[in-house]
Amino acid sequence: GTKDATSISVVAENDITLTAGDNDQRYAQIGAGGHSAYGSSFTGDVSAVSNNGGVSVTASSLRNQSFAQIGHGGRFEDANGNYETGVMSGTVTVTAGGADSDVVIQGGGGTSYAQIGHGGYEAGDTGNGTAVMDGLIEIDAGRDLLITGGSVVAPANSNGYAQLGHGGTDADGDLSGVIQVDVGRDIALQGGGDVSDAGRVQQYAQIGH
Repeated sequence: GTKDATSISVVAENDITLTAGDNDQRYAQIGAGGHSAYGSSFTGDVSAVSNNGGVSVTASSLRNQSFAQIGHGGRFEDANGNYETGVMSGTVTVTAGGADSDVVIQGGGGTSYAQIGHGGYEAGDTGNGTAVMDGLIEIDAGRDLLITGGSVVAPANSNGYAQLGHGGTDADGDLSGVIQVDVGRDIALQGGGDVSDAGRVQQYAQIGH
């Protein structure tokens, strides 16, 4: 059913750090949802504001389904392998207010993605209606925005993407909303993977839905 998150606001004087754990399903999230949030809808604004530090969102490269996310959503699989979701909406605001501070999105492996936005790995529908992921995304960094796809360390598997936007790998539904980015210096995107990741896919870095 629909869950009204109203608003989720995190404010810190210094750094805000989301780091997934190095075991399966050890996710870190600011937002409504989480692992196995099958069939749910979430609405409400989400903000993470560091007045004088940076904001980092880092997935696990070692284990599976240990994602990190600012926004509603998560890993939506039920016991039967279905991935139905409803509506996830609201403005997502992330601010790294220090003059030398970055916003960092670092993917991992094994559906251990890193994301600022609503959705997640295989968020979507199963024919019972269209999933919707929408809302403005605002990023303000005193220095850089760094988005890097993951490099897998066994036994983790594929899909350790890094994304600024709604959706995710194999997300299905209507995705919309302005993405507004304001940084003091550089914006850098780097796809993940290396020669040791042979056969593993979707380690991408992306701005967009």
